[in-house]
Amino acid sequence: MHGLSISCLGPFELKVDNQIIGLEQWKSKKAFTLLQYLITMQGDKVSLDSIVQVLWPDSTVDMSMDNLYTTVYNLRQTLDPTKKRAHNWIRNSNRLYWLDVSQIAFLDIIEFEKKIELGKQLESTEPLKALDTFQQALKLYRGQFLMELDNVSWTNQPRLYYQRNYLHTVFRTCRILVEHCNDYPRAVTILKDAIDKEPYQEFLYKLLIEYLLALGASGEAIKEYEIYAYMLEKNFGLAPDKELQQKIYKTRLSSGILEVDDGDGAFYCEPDTFKKIVNLEQRRIARSKEQLILLTLETGFELAMEVARVISNLFRRSDVLCRYPDRLVLLLSISSDAQVDKIINRIDSVLLSELHMTLPIDCQIIKEEQKEPQNV
Repeated sequence: MHGLSISCLGPFELKVDNQIIGLEQWKSKKAFTLLQYLITMQGDKVSLDSIVQVLWPDSTVDMSMDNLYTTVYNLRQTLDPTKKRAHNWIRNSNRLYWLDVSQIAFLDIIEFEKKIELGKQLESTEPLKALDTFQQALKLYRGQFLMELDNVSWTNQPRLYYQRNYLHTVFRTCRILVEHCNDYPRAVTILKDAIDKEPYQEFLYKLLIEYLLALGASGEAIKEYEIYAYMLEKNFGLAPDKELQQKIYKTRLSSGILEVDDGDGAFYCEPDTFKKIVNLEQRRIARSKEQLILLTLETGFELAMEVARVISNLFRRSDVLCRYPDRLVLLLSISSDAQVDKIINRIDSVLLSELHMTLPIDCQIIKEEQKEPQNV
């Protein structure tokens, strides 16, 4: 695509004449931040004072003014070394600066909103055309707006705005698929993709479970329910509503899938569910100061269930216990390394007093970027 192309829903991507401009090409971090700030404004003109407050809140006025002129120069230089087109992209006049969106080849947030609005117009009269348009919008949403700046205050409001539009569009798309196409499998696929991008949205889980039950996929519905129940407990201290609990209970009875978790101690789940929870927790700790650890107890096949019974009540509902054929694996969140030895000593003590034995315990610290932790 010729010209300037910007994608900021999900990982930030910037292209000029179809060539990616990577972070290593930015000589000035402030210039990069200025571009992102102007993108957030979506073409609205921003005062010099507002930009200075964002980029240099603690500097003197004179120093900030000099810095801004240099930063704008660096921004244009990075986008287009000849600076012929860059002046059309990054404009300024009368102490105002703005991104001229009319001169940009592609800006995903603008295309995203256009697709959604068109879909809404078509929804009541031509639902299948609306479906196609909504799905185009969903493809543009690769993740949250300027996700690399999730702790920066001026990105919060637009991030929530695009997130809300995305979630509403997911719901509208699924409704058309189910009501007009009777296509539950495609709706399930869309919901799973949405949960991967927005893992803390309650209605996505509830809708996914409803559609899986409609498809007769009882086992998968129960696994998704377990993840949903864990997410509610971990993040909000809540349990699923009584109606859904009852529906899952009846599903377990009719399908012969017994519930191991009795509601006390660590949250118990099967290996497939455990892997999804580990992935969910890896994403969560990227935004907190907590650490995740995996404790693996080499129980062997014969002792696994008995050891699980003994140690489960040592832990909180926010901790997760999984039984593999030959071992138990615990997922715990801790605030400091000093807690690890205390936890292991506590397990050893209970095993000695209850079962008159000790077991090898392996401890693994999980980092956010680690894709496939061992023993999972």
